[in-house]
Amino acid sequence: MKFIHCADLHLNSSLNTHLNREQARERNEELTASFVNMIAYAKDNGIQAVLIAGDLFDTAVIPSTLRNTLMHIIRNSSDILFFYLRGNHDDNDSFVSSMEKIPDNLKCFSDQKWKYYYLTLNNGKRVCITGMETEHILYDSLYLDQDDLNIVMLHGKLRNDAIDIRKLENRNIDYLALGHIHSFRKDTLKPRGIWCYPGCMEGRGFDETGEHGFVVLDINEDTMKFSLEFVPSAKRHLYEVDVDVSECMSTIEMKEKA
Repeated sequence: MKFIHCADLHLNSSLNTHLNREQARERNEELTASFVNMIAYAKDNGIQAVLIAGDLFDTAVIPSTLRNTLMHIIRNSSDILFFYLRGNHDDNDSFVSSMEKIPDNLKCFSDQKWKYYYLTLNNGKRVCITGMETEHILYDSLYLDQDDLNIVMLHGKLRNDAIDIRKLENRNIDYLALGHIHSFRKDTLKPRGIWCYPGCMEGRGFDETGEHGFVVLDINEDTMKFSLEFVPSAKRHLYEVDVDVSECMSTIEMKEKA
């Protein structure tokens, strides 16, 4: 069984800091195309589920064209489950609330309690996927069976006043699927799991340099262990290049040197 873990797509970003209106429109189309291409990858590579760990959108207002595009993709990918956990930018739930009927393959979460989904494997074992959409995480009410492969989805920074990693230890978590940090990061989660930020899928500014993409989890159903692979997928890359301008006497000289 294979899952994709992505986060922080920030669709419909303003992008007005460094780009003019036409450039921002083009770049937003590329952000949407990254999601479309990721789903194409999922179909080509036997992905059973896509975990979206927050900030699918950048603002509360979602253009109807964008909303319809995403709904078309989800409805026409009925063999893939989409687990959508809202982040701090997905603040009014206008995407889901606008639907007349939520597709059976779109699974959502709550800001009031842990919501659990179970996938039964061919050998009868289970994968549990749960999450909570709040800064005030109810750690003590999280219950995970030690015999399941447990995936927990959260959005926020790992720090004591946001997501307290210490309070998630020793809770039978195998994979903590995080969102909010825009670069790929992972580390161990005691005693049996790991935590991971996949990063944003496209760099939108000069503070988001380097490779961007998503993470693929490949679960071995016999051993109930999984491997993790970061898949670069961004259309554009931003680079930081050091230029020595210490001897330059004017802005023009610095530009020429660069």
